[in-house]
Amino acid sequence: LLCRKTCEGAKSENPGMHCCAGKPYNPETDTCCRDKGVFTDKMNEKVSKCCGLQAYNPLNEMCCDFTVQTKPFPMAECCGKAAFSSKTQLCCGENRKILGRISPDHRCCYENQYNIKTECCCSGQIQPKVSGCCGNNSTTRTDSAETSEAGHEYGKSAKPPTTVYDPKTHICCDGCLTKLEPWMDQCCGDSPHGLAQRGVLCCGNRLYHNREDGEECSESGVPYKPFAETVCAHKRHNSPGGHCCGEELYQPNKTVCCKGQSVSQNRYDRGKYIRCCGIHAYNISDPLKKCCKGTLHNLTTGEENDLECCGSELLNATNQEVCCTSEEQSLFYPAKDGFRCCGHHYYDSALWSCCAGKLSP
Repeated sequence: LLCRKTCEGAKSENPGMHCCAGKPYNPETDTCCRDKGVFTDKMNEKVSKCCGLQAYNPLNEMCCDFTVQTKPFPMAECCGKAAFSSKTQLCCGENRKILGRISPDHRCCYENQYNIKTECCCSGQIQPKVSGCCGNNSTTRTDSAETSEAGHEYGKSAKPPTTVYDPKTHICCDGCLTKLEPWMDQCCGDSPHGLAQRGVLCCGNRLYHNREDGEECSESGVPYKPFAETVCAHKRHNSPGGHCCGEELYQPNKTVCCKGQSVSQNRYDRGKYIRCCGIHAYNISDPLKKCCKGTLHNLTTGEENDLECCGSELLNATNQEVCCTSEEQSLFYPAKDGFRCCGHHYYDSALWSCCAGKLSP
């Protein structure tokens, strides 16, 4: 939901603004959790998750029982409110007891562990595999059980049965079977037609009838007469060869069309220094205007030299903020001791190492 549509009466000209429980916020800089009107400052939604109503960065933090805590090691997982390593430990029982894993073949049997190759877990009791317990009463997950589950899932996603047909007598168009006529050997969506048919035109998988000779498909997928019309986003204009700006025609030698990220289109008088920034045009010689990745910012006198672009947002180096950049995107974070950039990620150097823009434990 864009705030341009209004968040409880608050309207923003920034197309990147979203609503959080009726209040505007910027997902490039903040995170909204559960749409309760609670958002966390300086936490970009592209790299955050919610832990209840609190946002956190899963690269360096973890959410255990709705509590955010710092990761003690890179691949940490939750066991209740505590962190554990699934490679060297097990989280067992209703009380979430952490056990040192004896071997990779050990699994939980309630609050204890057993070896799945030599033992069975029978109603909380660990028994040798040769005992009579191992079988229907065992809680050990067998290969046949896994195969059964996999087969059940496969059955859910199985494709519907198909119909076999003779292409010499019928034509299949988008799942619809029709008797084949010699002059109708092409498909347009689910309708058969022929290239030699007069008055028929296929545009966007829809078949149009009663068309005039010379009509073509417009870029928006509707028939039009290029010798007499120009179609701009489904709207017809009785002027051939025109230039479109949204639904309207414009003269590119006199005006500039700024499309940006908005459905509505904007036209501005063309000038020597006029350029587009998203949906807005601005004078590039104006020191109080700054365009950051399609977002136009209005600066105040005195801050021109302090602000730099970080993605679509402005970064103030004096506010202890850091911009991390990769080929895909640029994100900014609050500066922290011991943290560094690796591409667009801001990582804890005590947990991760960065090599050629890739993180590793």
